[in-house]
Amino acid sequence: MRKCPHRARGTQAIACHDGDMADPEALAHAVRPERVSATEFAVDRPEHLADVWRLREERYRPRFTGAAPWWLDAERDHAGHVFTGHCDGVLVSTVRILNIATGLSELAEFGQLPEQFVGRSDIWEIGRLAANHGPAGSSTGKSAVMFSWASRWADRNLHVDALISHSRRAKIAGFLAAGATIIDGPYEVADRGDDYYTVHARIADVLERIGGLSAPV
Repeated sequence: MRKCPHRARGTQAIACHDGDMADPEALAHAVRPERVSATEFAVDRPEHLADVWRLREERYRPRFTGAAPWWLDAERDHAGHVFTGHCDGVLVSTVRILNIATGLSELAEFGQLPEQFVGRSDIWEIGRLAANHGPAGSSTGKSAVMFSWASRWADRNLHVDALISHSRRAKIAGFLAAGATIIDGPYEVADRGDDYYTVHARIADVLERIGGLSAPV
């Protein structure tokens, strides 16, 4: 076991296991290149939202049984940009980005948005990254491809300097592989768990690490 280097001073170290997805090369190995070209990406397509919500329900409900469906947060979906990836007509991955300046940040709702980012129009919050299991490849690989494509689209179409998000410990390695740094945590989110961390990444670092995993925008 080794200590993960992708953390800010003052945060609790996270143990990373050799071969895990905190390594960009390991993350790339989870991607099936033959499926990338077959994935149809889109953004802000209202007709896709019903499928997006179904995929979120499929991925989140087993982990948060009995919880109110906070993952079906339509207000944030409409205020941000929702990305989708389809293979053979089936939704396989999705992610949302939301401008911090909207005042709808989930981190702000938790009381975990760092003061230096409050009101920043060049900071975008990543949320609801989800992918299914199935013949199109692993959920990890599909999530990485979706994150890559969404980051490239955002860099080309938005005023964006950096991305920020929160993640449970078990899911954080993918963010680290994409160039993120842990800037806070662990902390508790009510009704969700006490193993959450805040991660931050410059968009340039994300594109350098994983920009090549997806098809051109």
